[in-house]
Amino acid sequence: MDHSAAISKMTNKQNQTAAALTIFLLLVIAPFYTQENAGGTGGLGLPYNIPQWIISSWIISYALLLIVRSKTLIMPNGYYFFAAFPVAVMLSSILADIIDPITWLFRQFYILGGFLFLFSLFQFRLKQRSIETILFGLVLAIVLHSTIGLQQIIFPKEQWAWFLPSGDGVPRGMFEQINVQASYLATGMIISFYLISRPFFRSASLLTKTIFILSFGLSTYIIIFSGSRVGLLSIAFGLSLVFISRRKQLLTQKTMLVSLIIVSICASFLAQEGFDHTLDKTIRVTEGEYSTARLSMYSIGLDLARQEPLHGHGIGSFLRVWNLQATTFLEQHPSATLPRYATHPHNELLFWLIEGGMAVLSGILLLMLGIFIALIKCGFQRGVSYAAMALPIALHTQVELPFYTSAVHWFLWLFLIYMALRHNQKTTQIRISESARKLLQFFALFFAITVTYFMVHCARSQSDIFNYLYNKQVKPPYLQIAYDNLYFRPLADKVATRSLFFSSLKNNNKEKVLHYLLWAEDYVKSAPEPEIYSDLAKTATYLKTDKKACELVKEGAQMYPRYEELQEAVARCAVNGVN
Repeated sequence: MDHSAAISKMTNKQNQTAAALTIFLLLVIAPFYTQENAGGTGGLGLPYNIPQWIISSWIISYALLLIVRSKTLIMPNGYYFFAAFPVAVMLSSILADIIDPITWLFRQFYILGGFLFLFSLFQFRLKQRSIETILFGLVLAIVLHSTIGLQQIIFPKEQWAWFLPSGDGVPRGMFEQINVQASYLATGMIISFYLISRPFFRSASLLTKTIFILSFGLSTYIIIFSGSRVGLLSIAFGLSLVFISRRKQLLTQKTMLVSLIIVSICASFLAQEGFDHTLDKTIRVTEGEYSTARLSMYSIGLDLARQEPLHGHGIGSFLRVWNLQATTFLEQHPSATLPRYATHPHNELLFWLIEGGMAVLSGILLLMLGIFIALIKCGFQRGVSYAAMALPIALHTQVELPFYTSAVHWFLWLFLIYMALRHNQKTTQIRISESARKLLQFFALFFAITVTYFMVHCARSQSDIFNYLYNKQVKPPYLQIAYDNLYFRPLADKVATRSLFFSSLKNNNKEKVLHYLLWAEDYVKSAPEPEIYSDLAKTATYLKTDKKACELVKEGAQMYPRYEELQEAVARCAVNGVN
């Protein structure tokens, strides 16, 4: 081997090591980041999502620098299947209205950023050893995540280290949502089972084997105790698939298999009250036609999809069209079970079908087809095992929106998909001029720095809003950081405006109450939230004969018929002669 070849080999090894460490940081360590926050249902409103995007931007930028330096682009075969989804989302946005531009913008970034991350992984030429190290890190992570969940069950009001307490004994872990925690732990359990079948495990130390047993026992306990049907179904199907596909390799580890069975039985016995909760939820499904909220929501969602089948109702339109349709549904089925307020239809495919129509759904179907083809090409043992590891998160998307809630799940799922795709890839030599090379290098650095700065600013904005709401010692200027942040500006504006509104009611300041009425009228056009209509009910009561306030309250009462406060405000408007 000549000197240049030796240097090239050493450089490639260094790149692989650096990439593996960065991916390890992303998937294993970063999810434990937290800070006090005002809460939220997903996105950058949850603290642990922020470092996910910081580190993923580093990975994307690093991959671009490697492409420029080596003048080589590595892509999976059938990459066009995976490009179809982001293209379809953009196409749908052109065909339909964009109700909320900020929601639309960040959703585009979310999807595009994920697929750039996926394609970036190919540029690092990761070896099987590096991938297994990352997967073992995930096994370690679920031990810690399960331990946090256990602490939240036993000591719900006690704060452990810097982690926030549960408060009610529900093991939400770092993810602040029970099913998100359950699907993550189920993924980790199936990864553990897969790793036991790998050659490296034959010489594993006693400590390593103990970690695997702990991961199984603790995860089983938390999943069963939580009563998560998604988690239980995932481990039942996922573990079965791994055993079927890698039975020969697993049976060489009989002692470990017996240990896992024993610890799982013990954990199941200790968490048996969770079985009762799961059984109750399952029985309710069979009690009647719309006996559970999800059955009602799926019916409403399909009705909405039929109304605009091609391009949907528009990105960001869900809340308004959903509540109007839900009102019609309740008139037809008054005994149906339905939540008072819903921000999504508890199904990823249905959500995209409502907002993006068949244009987006076709992109998702092509994505699924590309994954299916890749799994088949991997062969039975590999393909079925890879499918099993990706199953819990994929199954979770059919009952909730885990990708929107947790970027951890998004990047972990993409990494598992990469494991299947990397067995069928192609390398293309590209020509780059000197000026283009310098421009791309600058862009790579600029991208990483910009995303990092913005995400750090998001973390500061979270703290800014939290301090404004809960820290009575905070001094003006209020919300200055959050107002300067594109993502948090709408929330900061809402928080500040509502605070001024309640102060105006208390101080009998009619002028400022009228100002809030104008703000709320514009706000509910894109975000018809029940709390804003509740404020409008108070506004209508205060102003008594204001026609605009009564019209908005009537609109809210139609969208939220189960909110007694709104119905009472409509009645008061009628008494005051405003119809």
